[in-house]
Amino acid sequence: AVLFGDPQLALSAVGRVLDITAEEVREAAEAALRPDNRAVLVYEPIEPADEAEGTDEPEGADK
Repeated sequence: AVLFGDPQLALSAVGRVLDITAEEVREAAEAALRPDNRAVLVYEPIEPADEAEGTDEPEGADK
């Protein structure tokens, strides 16, 4: 198998992932997962009647 054009990479990729320590994961998470760098999504169910209308327009969109 070839991974990114390098046949040796396919053989060594799993070992490289398994060599990652919990401390390295924590450091990466602290660097990337910050309160000022996040998005919050709220999914709300729609009424079955609204779904049957067959429109993909967001609520309140001008027709």
